[in-house]
Amino acid sequence: MQHPHTDIFSALRGSILATGMSDDQVRELEKYATLQTFDPGQTLVAIKDPSLHLLLIVSGKCEVWAAGDDLLYSLSENSLVGEVSFVDGEKRSASVTAVTACDAIRFERKVLDQMSLAVSNHLLRNVCVVVCRKLRSTTKVVEFIVGLQD
Repeated sequence: MQHPHTDIFSALRGSILATGMSDDQVRELEKYATLQTFDPGQTLVAIKDPSLHLLLIVSGKCEVWAAGDDLLYSLSENSLVGEVSFVDGEKRSASVTAVTACDAIRFERKVLDQMSLAVSNHLLRNVCVVVCRKLRSTTKVVEFIVGLQD
């Protein structure tokens, strides 16, 4: 569903997903994007769900929950949802719920095979940067917790 208030090209251009891309490459990326709206309390992705799409939060706030109903972190504009499953093709490792109304740009995993090689390479590289940042952040938390137990 295309919203009159959301310019997908501009949202992508200013996002982590388009880092290193030319305007023409962002226009190609835009061809594979759909806009999705979530109401407060609605689930964006559910833990163990086999869906493989990637979401770029354009507006609103979401929360990421672990299996034991533990809040892991909050997300807002320019955050990614589903990046691990998008890359590795495995089931979701956490659930994400909208705290406020959210608009997100959605990419199905299968579009990676339809995009030009240059655009899919940029996209995957940028998604991997986000995954690595989250891994480094998690490592710091674990090191802190382990340090407290010594």
